[in-house]
Formats: sequence, C-alpha cells, structure tokens
Amino acid sequence: MKLILDVASLDRWTVPDALESAARLKLTGVLLPLPALSADAAALPGAGVVIAGLSGVLAGRERALVGGETTRATARQALLDAIRLCYDLGAKMACVELPAWDELRGRLRVEQAQALAAEVLRSCAPLAESRRVAICLGGAGATTEFVAKIAHGNMRLACDAASLAAPGLPLRLVRLARASVGDDARELALLLGAIHYNGWLALRVSGGDPPAVAEAWLKALVAALDGARAA
Repeated sequence: MKLILDVASLDRWTVPDALESAARLKLTGVLLPLPALSADAAALPGAGVVIAGLSGVLAGRERALVGGETTRATARQALLDAIRLCYDLGAKMACVELPAWDELRGRLRVEQAQALAAEVLRSCAPLAESRRVAICLGGAGATTEFVAKIAHGNMRLACDAASLAAPGLPLRLVRLARASVGDDARELALLLGAIHYNGWLALRVSGGDPPAVAEAWLKALVAALDGARAA
C-alpha cells in the first residue's frame, strides 16, 4: 500500500508544509491541487517525497466534458496539458471529479452525457498511457459501470476508502482511495487488511486541518495498519 498526503487546498497548507509533513511521516508522496499549484512551488525539493499526482484537474470545468464540440475540445486540451504536467513532475495520477449525471437531465439524458464525457476521456487515454499517468475519476459520476465502459487501463477510479468494501466493486479498477481525519483509523485499517488493498491510500486534508492534526491521525493509522498486519 502506498500512503500519500492529499492536500485539498493550498490555504493553511503550503507545498513545503505538505512535503515536510509527508517526509516526517515517511509517506510515499503528496497529492496536490492543480488549480492552486504554481510552477515554482512544484519545483520545490521534498526531502525524498515525490508529487504522486495532481487533483482538481478540470476543477470548475467538469461540465465542459458534456458541452458542445468546442467546449469539449477545450476540456480535452486541459486534460492533456495536465497529463503532460504530471509527466514533467514525475507524478503518476491526474484526478478528475465528474459531475452527477442525473443533474444534467434538463439538457441531456444520462446516457448522452456519459457518452460525450467518455469520448473526451478516452481520447486522452493514449497520452496518459504513453506518459504512464493514470486518469483517476472521482465524484458522483465516477461509477464502476462508467469507468468499465471506457475500458482503458489508464482510466481508473478514485473513491472514498470506506466504499472499498461495497458489494460488486472490482478493486482492479481502483487506483486511489481517500480517507480523511474524521475517519476511524482502527476501523479503516481493519477494512484495508480484510480486502488486501495494496493501491494508493491518500489522507485528504482540507484548508482547515492543521498539519499537526493530520500528522497525529496518520500516525494512528500507520500504527493500526501495523497492528492489523501483525494480528
């Protein structure tokens, strides 16, 4: 299992904060929000901690995936640019939050919206594959069925860690699972051990979560994971 720090916003947290906290806790890397990431911040050294991925790709523009032809072309270019940036940073994941399909029913049927979005995403898959970057789909619209229909190894699910035990969820489709400071560390450790999860696990911290609180939670989780493995 690869443990990383997922910083939802660069508000109270800065890139150096994230890198330093991850290094102290011996985590694999950090997941940083693309919209708030500056070029100079991305280049900061991280004491052996890598930028594992970028979140918030297409933030605020998710509906462009189901817009008109020009709008979809813009969304496609933005996703391609994010994949190239991931490659330049050595990051392995580009995370896109999808809108709930039923919220688009006033203009499009669910099937139409999914077909348009899948077309855009599928067109970006070859570049993602060549750059070894996984496009991780989260949000209400990121269902197992939708990701399976795209049928590409570089198009994967990002989901809440608690949902990993959901009936019928194929773990092979999951690239990233997210936990938060409010989750019970012991219960989460038992769940992950029971399903033998070995993918990326990210602790998502918001702008309101002080670094010290997140670090304490992560220490509790690591201890619980060690205990579960020893049991």
